[in-house]
Amino acid sequence: EEVREKYVLEMDGLVIVAPECEQDILNEGKALCHCVGGYADRHRDGRTTILFLRRAEAPKESFLTIEMNGNKLVQIHGYRNEGLYSAKGRFAPDPREVHREWLDTWLEWLKKGSKRDKKGKPVLPKKKKRGNVA
Repeated sequence: EEVREKYVLEMDGLVIVAPECEQDILNEGKALCHCVGGYADRHRDGRTTILFLRRAEAPKESFLTIEMNGNKLVQIHGYRNEGLYSAKGRFAPDPREVHREWLDTWLEWLKKGSKRDKKGKPVLPKKKKRGNVA
């Protein structure tokens, strides 16, 4: 419950989902063909935090997996570790780049204490206005 209170956020068609048990993490690794299943015991023991980034319209469908250390994003990967480099170069877009604006807002919200209003809705930081470039 503590992990949900701190990290869970739905915004702009994406939602952070916290695993309910170790099996959720194992299933995520199988669905996305990456190694997150090996992190299940570390998540259980509180040595790392594993989260799932989902499309809001399909919150049970694997999309991206996130590893956090407190408020710091350690890694984020999708199917077959998209975003990593191989000997042949990048084999899929980097999720950090594709979802940069969303992740930046979420990380700023975490940094400011994951504030919520009286109804439990997240209170998001105000977006910084960019000056006009002539």
